[in-house]
Amino acid sequence: SSCSAGHSLGPTALKVAVLSCKGISTMPGLGPSDPYCVCSIFGKHDQSFKTKVMRNTLNPIWNHRGELSGFEAGDTLEFKVFAKDYSNTMEFKLFGNDFGKKGDLLGEASLSSDWFLKDGFSGEVPLANAGKDVLPFLRIRVEAPLGQSPLPLPAAGQVQEEDTYVEPGTDMPVVMEATVGLACPQRPQRMLCCCSAARS
Repeated sequence: SSCSAGHSLGPTALKVAVLSCKGISTMPGLGPSDPYCVCSIFGKHDQSFKTKVMRNTLNPIWNHRGELSGFEAGDTLEFKVFAKDYSNTMEFKLFGNDFGKKGDLLGEASLSSDWFLKDGFSGEVPLANAGKDVLPFLRIRVEAPLGQSPLPLPAAGQVQEEDTYVEPGTDMPVVMEATVGLACPQRPQRMLCCCSAARS
């Protein structure tokens, strides 16, 4: 059954954070690109926002918070990552299905409202149409129009990797932050990760 079933949610403001992306392809003959991301509601091209452009990187960190004011239950979010095109300095507002498109497409993903309507969504989604032999992931956060929003992501640098002696019986906090290299599903999947401590 769908999370949106039984909910009558009129147009409302949806808060979306486009945080980062990793593993995007290089531009042929040019190396790393200057990527940015456009987030929109499918079929509502006036409901869109765009991140800033990050220079010369395959792993951009935008930390961009945006808002889509015309969201309704049943809508699907679209995310498209582009390489900045400097051949034309004009700023365009609307191009039908190509809203915000300037430069080459580096990858795209979609997220239906079933995935965030009640509990929100915080995590990574794989980008399709990203080029040969690459599997980039886009890290996003969507606040729930209904119910509670997901917990905030760990701040950069919050998790440190170091060898530390811990007394037996001590409670030890663990942050499971991300995973890479999993098989790319047709749509984002909810996954479970288990953590256990082994005696050495």
